[in-house]
Amino acid sequence: MKHKVRFLGFQSIKPSRLIQRLVLSLLLASFLAPPSFADSMQDSLEEAASILADSKLTLHKDRFILIEVVNLHSKKRDQTAKAIETQLYQSLGKVFKDFKLLFLEDSLAGVNLHQALFIHGTYEPKGKLVAATFTVVIGMRGDVVGQAQVTFDAPKVVQEALVAVLDLEAPELTASQRQGYSDLFRSRLQESKKMKLASSAEVAKMSPDAIQETYNCTRDECATIIGEQLGVDRVISTSLIAMGKERHMLSAKIMDIKNGSILSSKTLEHTGDLGDLGTSLRTLADQLVGLGETQEGTQPQVVSVDETGSEPWVWHGAALGTLSLSLASSSSAVKKYDSLVAENNTLEARYKLVSTQVEMTALEEQFAANKAKMKTLRTQWTQFNALALGAGLWETYLLLFGGEVEVASAHQPGLHFAMESSRASEDSARLSLSYTW
Repeated sequence: MKHKVRFLGFQSIKPSRLIQRLVLSLLLASFLAPPSFADSMQDSLEEAASILADSKLTLHKDRFILIEVVNLHSKKRDQTAKAIETQLYQSLGKVFKDFKLLFLEDSLAGVNLHQALFIHGTYEPKGKLVAATFTVVIGMRGDVVGQAQVTFDAPKVVQEALVAVLDLEAPELTASQRQGYSDLFRSRLQESKKMKLASSAEVAKMSPDAIQETYNCTRDECATIIGEQLGVDRVISTSLIAMGKERHMLSAKIMDIKNGSILSSKTLEHTGDLGDLGTSLRTLADQLVGLGETQEGTQPQVVSVDETGSEPWVWHGAALGTLSLSLASSSSAVKKYDSLVAENNTLEARYKLVSTQVEMTALEEQFAANKAKMKTLRTQWTQFNALALGAGLWETYLLLFGGEVEVASAHQPGLHFAMESSRASEDSARLSLSYTW
């Protein structure tokens, strides 16, 4: 009996095998994408403001607070630093209600710089997270009277980079040919809508060739100088090099003006007459912005558990081992967390008894460090529990259904359902589900 595809046009699996695939997908997701539970920037900075308020700064006589946040490595107030400054300003305003808050770049007329509170903040990117430290001093260079450390999800700072596309460097072409091909290359990049281009007229005014002659450098070496004078964020430099008769090498680079690094580089070979260079330049532009590079006709295969040759006990051992390790790690994280809670309670009691500023600062730093560790342990506890749940569901499936998996067969991307005849009897059918990407 042939497969009868229903009106949905989908193709076929037993409900038990459907459950199996869902369980295996859950387990795979727990390994590849462990959940992240870092606090948002707003929540973390409100916590930092509360820590600073607990350090008795609200009793300070001078009612001015000056705020500055910089990148730990560059020492500059970049876009992320400004975003942190703004959120910290709002968070401090909730707990320091009687204070006047100012950014260090504001006009400081009427502020006693020897008595005002200065909050110096630094942040350090750590992957998808940001670690920030805030130190409070009295006066520009006074004693440290408060400190807070927090970690949060990296803020999304949207700022479209401005890109200047330099004229094609090609000694074999005339000036008019270079200009025409350069304009064609810019137009192709503009059509992609992947980047914001600086005006070609502004680029021409800068005369990159003259800058090269003045500084005696290659086009790539002078790209940073040219970009700085143009006031852009990135520069695209292209060149044409003869490799033989009717063989040329076309290359393009995207360079970051801040540090001179190459963000992207593409090269392709142009064969034939230079009159056909336009086609190669369009292809080069597409590759540079990531277009036209996907491979078609490849379909992933779903392999059955039985075909791998693994014995059932291997899968049971993997599931039980993962479950045991996850539960042990979760329990360890809880014990460490409870230990830190007890230690912070002790620190709070000691804080009320100390009399010197040095001791108070030391206790505050230790308290903040413990809080950061506790946050990390909470995240680990959640992740280990999620992993344990996935392993437990996997072992439950293996016990109930034996772990049999069929190879899915689908020729088009997407989700496929079908009613398929049973191997045992042509009169019975079963539901089949498969997904192809």
